[in-house]
Amino acid sequence: MSGVLTDNVGRSGGLVKAVAAGGETKCNINFVGTGTISINQSKNVASITDNGTGDTTIHWDSDFADANFIWAWSAEENTSGNIVSTYGDDITTAAGSLRWTTRILASAVDMDKVSVIAQGAQ
Repeated sequence: MSGVLTDNVGRSGGLVKAVAAGGETKCNINFVGTGTISINQSKNVASITDNGTGDTTIHWDSDFADANFIWAWSAEENTSGNIVSTYGDDITTAAGSLRWTTRILASAVDMDKVSVIAQGAQ
């Protein structure tokens, strides 16, 4: 049986971390998603692209073997003081990148802080 077995998931300094069987995540990033997007912390990330409101692409330093890697994300909005429920839409995975749009209800939105983790064969 192959796959990822997660034995610990937690938050530290805003960066979502997951320790999987055999080691840490292959790629992770925490970035500011409003205004001019900027990376706070990352591993195996070459760059991020702001494609428009809520529409982000992450480009990996080392590509995955194919587009079937596992990924998860979270987003925070700090300005309203409210907990915001978001979801990803228009998702495109490729061996070298991940693109999605963050939405609240049907509206694309930029979020203050976004964290993404990815795991898979490289």
